[in-house]
Amino acid sequence: MTVHSVTGITPNMAMLGRDVLTPVTLIAQPPNEPVKITVTYVTSYRNAMREAHNRIRESMHSVARTQKT
Repeated sequence: MTVHSVTGITPNMAMLGRDVLTPVTLIAQPPNEPVKITVTYVTSYRNAMREAHNRIRESMHSVARTQKT
């Protein structure tokens, strides 16, 4: 749950696409309601994962440039 100094985000955000407050929130499943809500969940999850990975990529490039100099 601690922000990594190089990536700038938490490991949970990198792996799960969201921050978790307690271990119980790792068990949460997508809603079992109509398809529209499930599609919304999947879309938001995919966007969160893309954003997290983009932030990691940008941070890694920044740190690599700093170390190179």
